[in-house]
Amino acid sequence: MKTWLIMLLLVLTACGLGEHRAIEESETADEKRGEEAMPANWLMELQTNQAGETIQVELQVVNEDESDHTLAFSSGQRYELILRDAHGNEVYRFSDDRVFMMAITYEEFSPNEKKTFREQINTAELPTGTYTLEAELLVAAVDNEPLPEGEVFRQEVKVEVE
Repeated sequence: MKTWLIMLLLVLTACGLGEHRAIEESETADEKRGEEAMPANWLMELQTNQAGETIQVELQVVNEDESDHTLAFSSGQRYELILRDAHGNEVYRFSDDRVFMMAITYEEFSPNEKKTFREQINTAELPTGTYTLEAELLVAAVDNEPLPEGEVFRQEVKVEVE
């Protein structure tokens, strides 16, 4: 039993919890929001649809270039979703209570290729009102080159919870 517990702790330590790393990056980036831009030749679209007590989230990323490109991620977490109420208070964070593989992962894109990431947010506990959903693709590098300062794969939309 003791050996099993030690092995479990080692695995959890190696994997890490992705929630704090993303929070720190997001909080420091909030100050620069007006200066951020999507990297050239990339398009990101964030769409939502409420179905009952669930918000369906669809994050689409398109390589608009005529060449192949590879996005690198610093962990198994490809994106972060944050839902904020009208006062800016965070009411949902995708990475909360999740564990992500700690390894560099890659997503290859052909010319004009679009990839879609889907997620659902349970709104059963939320009061009706207007919320802001922030989505960020957690790209560490494009073609093994770090993203230049001020370039991010981020978008936000207003969401009505009924």
